[in-house]
Amino acid sequence: MTSTPSDKVKSSVAELEDITMPSLGADMTEGTLTQWLVKEGDKVNSGDIIAVLETQKGAIDMEVYSSGTITEILVEPVIEVPVGTILARIALAEPSNKIVKSVVPAVDKVNETSVPVVETSPVNKQVNVLDVKISDVKASPIARRLAKEQQINLTGIIGNGPQGAILLNDLTPLLTDKKQLNSKKLKFAGTTEQNMRNAIAVAMTKSKQEIPHFYLSVEVDITSAQQWLQQQNQTSPPEDHVILLALLLKALANSLVKYPKLNGFYQKDISQSDLPQGDHFEQVSAIHIGNVISLRQGGLVVPAIHDVDKLSITELMQGLRDITERSRSGHLRSSELMDATVTVTNMGERGADSVFGIIYPPQVAILGFGKVRDIVKVVNDDMVIAQVLTLSLSADHRVIDGMLAAKFLNYLAKKLQKPECL
Repeated sequence: MTSTPSDKVKSSVAELEDITMPSLGADMTEGTLTQWLVKEGDKVNSGDIIAVLETQKGAIDMEVYSSGTITEILVEPVIEVPVGTILARIALAEPSNKIVKSVVPAVDKVNETSVPVVETSPVNKQVNVLDVKISDVKASPIARRLAKEQQINLTGIIGNGPQGAILLNDLTPLLTDKKQLNSKKLKFAGTTEQNMRNAIAVAMTKSKQEIPHFYLSVEVDITSAQQWLQQQNQTSPPEDHVILLALLLKALANSLVKYPKLNGFYQKDISQSDLPQGDHFEQVSAIHIGNVISLRQGGLVVPAIHDVDKLSITELMQGLRDITERSRSGHLRSSELMDATVTVTNMGERGADSVFGIIYPPQVAILGFGKVRDIVKVVNDDMVIAQVLTLSLSADHRVIDGMLAAKFLNYLAKKLQKPECL
């Protein structure tokens, strides 16, 4: 697996762990801490939500990855900081044998009146984060920049953000020129859709520039799967109904157990010398499937369902409902956006016949599920109506060859022929 977002350091008294601004994908370079849910001295357990972050993907619940006591909070809301900036420190409840060199050195405590400035420096030279005084009013970076340009005094304005912080929408009544306001919203990426479009542009451009994609597809008869689903749903209430996507994800997870070469990350590691520039494939045993979810207001997110191969169909369906609901309400957890080992994009009944996705780095594969359609098929010299969908695969040719990809797709197709065995 990839390293956790928290970087660990040794202490002569107690082992401390740096809690840093996580990278929630290849497209993320900075994030805004909007709210702490803990304070210094609080005890936390691994997996607890300790803060809320604002990123291009929207509001994200940040988890802690170890149990212990919060000893220092170094960054107070509301401030935008680069990925890797130390936000807080935790004294570990149990010493860890793993020691990872800190990515960003310790910095002096940063408050809501400060903006970080990163000084570019040569390799092995420390990165300095400087405190620059702006005002004593809590406000998001977007609102602060807009207020400065429009010469708006933030003093006395009641904010609707965490701890009363002033957000972009709080300044709307103060701007009489709506045309000007709309342009400012676009300029500062004030809309969620524009933020997400920017994030998508960065990640997908990086993918197409760096990853040698190749594409395969196969048409699979899912008549048996559809009939099985209908029988299962007839005996259960509507809220417990299982949709086809749950079967597709379960079949995919089982296929990845058979063909693990498609499950993992293509990494850069200067300690490796067997591949150019130290690049290497890191195969992962856990199967965390990222599911592309289209948001009603525009844009998309790709949260992961963890350990899909170990879930029953019912549990998997519950997981799908859960991440879909939280994706659209803005309550995804940071881990769900960080550790997908493979991704799927599903067109659904209103989509296209097939879709060939763009790989999300550092993953090496993305599966596409087209819409279900009816065809005429010859079975035992009789013409019958069958339901089919197209499975497509976009794969990284640095790791996967065409023959392996073809075997994988055909194995996945066979799994869908026997839904009762999933």
